[in-house]
Amino acid sequence: MLTLFGEEYHAETPVTPEMELSHYCDEKCIAPHLDPLDWWRVNETKYERLAQLARSYLCVPATSVPSERVFSAAGLILNRLRSRLHPDHVDQLIFLNKN
Repeated sequence: MLTLFGEEYHAETPVTPEMELSHYCDEKCIAPHLDPLDWWRVNETKYERLAQLARSYLCVPATSVPSERVFSAAGLILNRLRSRLHPDHVDQLIFLNKN
């Protein structure tokens, strides 16, 4: 063990994304009544990369503006000249337009 500034220094191997995912998959599932965002807050130092993804996917939009934009785009895609489009194709076009 090396000493650094009078304290013991332990060299840690960097955690790869694969190792982080593997450790996360080995965790027990949280109880259904618990808040997943709270769990990620507690474990964000343990799973840094996954915590960032969880925060972006578990967040709820604060406004209805994104959904209103989808309806607006749907109105532009499906109009009287394109009224014979199959509903599945309309869904695909809206998805491609917004993603």
